[in-house]
Amino acid sequence: MALIFGTAAGNDLSIGGEKIRSMRNFANKVWNAARFVLSQSNMDKISVNQLSNPCESSHPDDKWILSELDKTVESVTKQIETYHFGQAAEEIYEFFWHKFCDIYIEKVKPRIFSKDQENFIPDQSALCTLHFALCTSLKLLHPFMPFITEKIWSLLPNRKEPIIISSWPEKF
Repeated sequence: MALIFGTAAGNDLSIGGEKIRSMRNFANKVWNAARFVLSQSNMDKISVNQLSNPCESSHPDDKWILSELDKTVESVTKQIETYHFGQAAEEIYEFFWHKFCDIYIEKVKPRIFSKDQENFIPDQSALCTLHFALCTSLKLLHPFMPFITEKIWSLLPNRKEPIIISSWPEKF
């Protein structure tokens, strides 16, 4: 990721300690977000079909993140198809760090956590949307961060095939 992030086609590669540290921090962010999603105890109760498709949710936060994810899938796919790998890496970075982690995960926490855990039932649409957005993001990140995405993918419930042979995300 550090080799491709922030590069433009036809320009010399710029790599240094700061860029490597930034991408190390991003890899840590990806790992921590995945751990958060995987830590949800009710995740295994969601069906395989729900985990593989965008969730039907009327909650505005879910609709927003799925809309942003759809735009990101379209943009990253277009950038990769036109050999603008640096821009593709920047697009998925921006989505994952700023929209998925900084905004959506923080907004969804009250829907899946409560101080009264005995009588609280986590919002299934929130869990499903979290999982779907993570899986799609991992697929988009895989060309740039293959080792961490493959490891996280192997930890996800109901994933039998490796991420490298899974289908590329499409607009939904």
